[in-house]
Amino acid sequence: MSVLKGPDQAVSLADLRAHALFIDLFGEVSEEQLAELAGDVDRVHLGAGEVLFRQGEVSDALYLVTEGRLRVSVHQADGPATTVARAGVGDSAGAQGLLSAGRRSSTADAVDPSIVLRIPKPAIDRLAVSTPIVSKRFADFVNARFHREQIRRALTRIFGDQDDDVFEQLARDSESISVSRGEVLFRQGDAGDSMYIVLSGRLAVVHVDAQGTTAILNEMNP
Repeated sequence: MSVLKGPDQAVSLADLRAHALFIDLFGEVSEEQLAELAGDVDRVHLGAGEVLFRQGEVSDALYLVTEGRLRVSVHQADGPATTVARAGVGDSAGAQGLLSAGRRSSTADAVDPSIVLRIPKPAIDRLAVSTPIVSKRFADFVNARFHREQIRRALTRIFGDQDDDVFEQLARDSESISVSRGEVLFRQGDAGDSMYIVLSGRLAVVHVDAQGTTAILNEMNP
């Protein structure tokens, strides 16, 4: 991984605005502040297979992908790494850790030779203070990304690793449902028209026999 230096590698405001996510997150920030932000951004090159950041490291920047493709994976102590996302041109990596002000929850490496724009956390924090809507948009984006990663992780456990297009289609077709304590998700005898994946909380699978006796068959966790 190397930071590209030189006058021709300086990141301009036009470079940032060419990235759709940048507009979504920072579109209401003043021109003066955006110009100052551009001065804090680095252009970073990654060779295929190079690691951008590792799970457990301090979350210190947001990365916008302008060329190539990144793989985002989670490493478990008792098993192999699981791919939870892939970030191509127009996408990003590293946002979740910035919101929680903690450590990286995943590792990102380059699938292909890639170039990313590195926006340091202090620069984002500065904009969030001066323009509060930035914090809300950032939180909305991170929550949506986390939901997609949860779905992908759960589907990988069931179906194994699949093409990105398959996961993206499943994510688009899925619907998030909130179930209160004691509320019934579906009943015995209902048509089996959907599969449900538990992302948080706990569900009890209950069977009622002909005599009306209830038995808990299983409990479903994330």
